Amino acid sequence: MEKIDYRTTIVFKLKDKIGALCDALTPFKKNNISLTRIISRPHKKEWEYIFFIEIKGNLKDLKVKKALEELEKYTNYIRVYNSYPLKVL
Repeated sequence: MEKIDYRTTIVFKLKDKIGALCDALTPFKKNNISLTRIISRPHKKEWEYIFFIEIKGNLKDLKVKKALEELEKYTNYIRVYNSYPLKVL
């Protein structure tokens, strides 16, 4: 039987404070979720950045839901795009 692995793409903007990115990534560590990609881009204001991340997991997974709920506490803006399957041999 073939195993299907999922990835979920998320975009968020953080509050401007020391350790903000570390705090925002903690929910993923606590819920044992791997990040497969993280990209930062400058936003409109100086010293304001937007982060694009890709995680292993499906939006239907309880641990992913818990991590995203906790992530909301640290962000000014969050958008969860969707989960998509990857075939693993």
